[in-house]
Amino acid sequence: MLECDARAPAPGRVRLLRIQPDGTTQESAAAEAQRWGEYLRYVYYTFDFSAVREPGTYVLEGADQ
Repeated sequence: MLECDARAPAPGRVRLLRIQPDGTTQESAAAEAQRWGEYLRYVYYTFDFSAVREPGTYVLEGADQ
């Protein structure tokens, strides 16, 4: 679940990046974020990366950030 400010642009394509031991990143999953709904001043999106099974440190990248 991704929580975004209602004034922020939609995350668009979201990437799950695994941080390698040398500090580089490797894409483990990518897909369009699906709008889930709104609550208070936030808009929520879903991104399913449940197929990723490799342990490690990961970061999400969306809206080119």
